[in-house]
Amino acid sequence: MYGLNAISAYNGWAISALGISIVFTGLIFLSCVVEQLHKILKIWDDRKLYIQKLRGIKKTYVKEAVDEVETPIDMEEAERNARLLTNVIGGEPFSLPKLIYIAKKRGLKSPYSTIDKLLKAKAISADGNGYFIWSKTKKSY
Repeated sequence: MYGLNAISAYNGWAISALGISIVFTGLIFLSCVVEQLHKILKIWDDRKLYIQKLRGIKKTYVKEAVDEVETPIDMEEAERNARLLTNVIGGEPFSLPKLIYIAKKRGLKSPYSTIDKLLKAKAISADGNGYFIWSKTKKSY
């Protein structure tokens, strides 16, 4: 069998149509890439400017996010809870990382900022050996 009969018998027309469509699809895609190439090259040339813009957006986003997270904490209650937790971990002197770990594990509200505020208010002070102790005086927050 030769000629057009052989082409028809072995699905030659379908294979030809598929090949032509693949070639034309590739050519259309290539023409679109060539058409937009100047925009891609402009972005590549100005990439430092775009990176600076993205960093500026990131910094303002982080700043706004931190401002939103700030919540008031009842410091007297926070101190009372932290004092109770120091009894759980073995009393005074206590390790500050261990106190923060236990506070996070117990689900206390924002343990890092709470401990930071207690340190700034001098309710917790260092003992000089790497541990911390509670102040004996009553603090006003």
